Amino acid sequence: MNFDKRSLDRLLSLDDAELSQIIREIAAEASVDASGISLGEAELKKLRTFLSIASADDIARLISGLGGGKNG
Repeated sequence: MNFDKRSLDRLLSLDDAELSQIIREIAAEASVDASGISLGEAELKKLRTFLSIASADDIARLISGLGGGKNG
């Protein structure tokens, strides 16, 4: 899974329901049980803030930490 600037901008432009769904799909793809993950308004705001200021390396480490990037 690769995030370039364009795909990150698209992700950040999603509404909360769409962003929550994408997060759950990414978690499932990484074999992470997202059932206990709270994705309320406050958490999504924090995530949007992180993603808007994170470097490419920060995001790569996040994805790697979740077990992603193994297939792409």
